[in-house]
Amino acid sequence: MINYHKLLFAGPFGAGKTTAIRAISNSAPISTGTPISTGPEGEKTTTTVAMDYSFINMEGTTVHVYGMPGQDRLAFMRGILMEGAIGAILLLDAAQPSLNDDLQSWLKSLAALSPGPPIVIGLPKPNLHPPPSL
Repeated sequence: MINYHKLLFAGPFGAGKTTAIRAISNSAPISTGTPISTGPEGEKTTTTVAMDYSFINMEGTTVHVYGMPGQDRLAFMRGILMEGAIGAILLLDAAQPSLNDDLQSWLKSLAALSPGPPIVIGLPKPNLHPPPSL
């Protein structure tokens, strides 16, 4: 018998959700990335407008992984994606001056969507900036 689970990657624009999904997946992710309307932001040229999707097979269990859009204008997708999730990985860019505000905002948002699933916080790109103070 194969078990199925759903895991989400959440976080603000540019936090690394699409990259993380690409790195852990068994197949190339399906992505709704579209060019950024205001032009590139650093090396980033696209943004997720609905979701990213892929899966991981782990010893008889399939974990479906979804990436939420990070922009507030696309927040309506978050509730749709959160339904049925066993948890979320909240990615935050520690180099951003808004790190604490982003953390509080996303934790409140995810808890309001679904108060049950656990949330793990990740700070990608540790080699690019010093870790924040705990």
